[in-house]
Amino acid sequence: MSTPLSQKPPLRPDELEAQTSIRWMLWSFLGLLAAAAAWWFFFDEVAISARNWWGRRHIPAIEAGIEAEDWANAAKNLHQATRWAPDDPEVLRAAVQFVTRTGSEPRTMLRFLGRLQETGAITVAERCLMGRMHVRLPDLKTAHEIYDALPAEELSKRPALELLAEIQKAEGLHARSFLTQRQALLADPENPDSVLQLALLDARSGDASLSGPARERLWPIARRGDAKAAPAVEFLAQHRQLTAAEGAELLQIVEAMPEGAKTEALRFKVLSAVLRLNPHRRQELLNKELQKWGRQPPANLGPLLEWLVAEREHERILRIVSAQTAAVYGAVLPHYIAALRGEKRWAAIKQMVAGKVDPSFPRVQLRLWLAEAESHISDDPATPRQILNSLLEESGRGEHEMTATLTAQLAEQLGQWDIARRCYEALTARHPTKAIPLLTKVYDAASHELNGQAMLQASEKLCDLKPTDMVFLDRVNYLRLVLGTDLEVAQRALDEAAKMPPHHITPDRHIALSLLRALAAYRSGHRQEIAPHLAKVRAIDTFPPGPRAVYAGLMAVMGDSAGGYKIAEFVPEALLLPEERRFLKKAL
Repeated sequence: MSTPLSQKPPLRPDELEAQTSIRWMLWSFLGLLAAAAAWWFFFDEVAISARNWWGRRHIPAIEAGIEAEDWANAAKNLHQATRWAPDDPEVLRAAVQFVTRTGSEPRTMLRFLGRLQETGAITVAERCLMGRMHVRLPDLKTAHEIYDALPAEELSKRPALELLAEIQKAEGLHARSFLTQRQALLADPENPDSVLQLALLDARSGDASLSGPARERLWPIARRGDAKAAPAVEFLAQHRQLTAAEGAELLQIVEAMPEGAKTEALRFKVLSAVLRLNPHRRQELLNKELQKWGRQPPANLGPLLEWLVAEREHERILRIVSAQTAAVYGAVLPHYIAALRGEKRWAAIKQMVAGKVDPSFPRVQLRLWLAEAESHISDDPATPRQILNSLLEESGRGEHEMTATLTAQLAEQLGQWDIARRCYEALTARHPTKAIPLLTKVYDAASHELNGQAMLQASEKLCDLKPTDMVFLDRVNYLRLVLGTDLEVAQRALDEAAKMPPHHITPDRHIALSLLRALAAYRSGHRQEIAPHLAKVRAIDTFPPGPRAVYAGLMAVMGDSAGGYKIAEFVPEALLLPEERRFLKKAL
């Protein structure tokens, strides 16, 4: 039978096998091509997802480390998490939590929050936290911009109100800041932490209408005996209205808490309150506490000895710890020295630090104790100064922060204010991120030293760092006018203040500005302008001695000698700058 022309002959087995191989090769090629295309278009996304997943695996370990305050392990896991997933929102939030708990400086927090903002996952609360970090830099301009950009419906909620409270505080509006902070906590009533913080805020306010009820609100929190109870217990233990029965109850509460270093420190604070409220049982309670520690090795006695020092039980420390034991154990030595100091045994301190002590104990601290002892027993006042100056130099003029800080603190204690000032100036130069608190220390030391120029320089730097702080601004202009320096700059600042809406200026600042304008008129020779400005100074109760002396002198200049004398006779001359004394003498 013949095959039709349209019908193909069947393939031979070898041809069929070849065709199948070609088909498989074609499909394999197309599969590889599709895989290559997917790799090309989706590799980055897949890789990032995988890296983020790997980074997020470390978050539970980070949170566990934070909860246990195991900062080393938390930091190690955070490093791994941010290495694998530097832009993952969950990892960044874990980093923010770590930085918040460890109290790192604002720039570190801003780095993580900035990344979170770049991902688009930042919340309103996190933006408010970013604003608060800018306040602390300080960068109030950016903080205001963040606050102004918040949605209107968020302004009455806790995060926005806390940001506003910090801005107000940085601007010197402390009363407004307090009220705003209260409003912030009231806006979050379901949060147990808000309830605690509000009670503490009210209790510390000094307003009897707030502090009394707040104290009662703290007791239920304290009686819970959990981690949140600790701040309430501590506050109640230090409250002046605590009774002996309440003190005993607090002691029972803290003794039922889980053991740990924080619980032990809290227990000693409560025990101090119990001693204060039961003076007739003091020796009994002290002996009972010492019995609890009787079997502890000397290396573990640090917390007990620290508490005994705070209770001024110096003789008791010297009875239970020998000089030989203190020399061997570094944890005991500071408290033994404190006991000798309390008994004014300066020669014994000198002998102790000059002898053999634990080789691992910091040499700097020994030399500081030597300087303190020498200040009391040496006939040459230059000896402690030489030690302090050499320690400042050995600190690398502030490079080694701890050495310079301890030197400054001892210089303050010994009344060596010029050395203390130079220590804080050196620290400011070496550690600019801590400039504001350090410059405040510079100013305080210079004021004790009665060094007007140093006070002015510190104030100018503080004003540059916090240009919106009216307290710093008015202080700078006061010093300029008193010292007769940069009078034109001070006058321009007063002219700028005159342009501000009156409702933006607090009553206290109105009074301060009136005194400054009267002083500026005196310095510029415009006598006719002095009296109108002085008339607006209606109260000087809040004035420090210097401005009171200036006010009295200006009153005398304008012919009110009797009024000026009434003020001047109560101004302590020893606290005045030389320039302020000249005004005082005009009134006396």
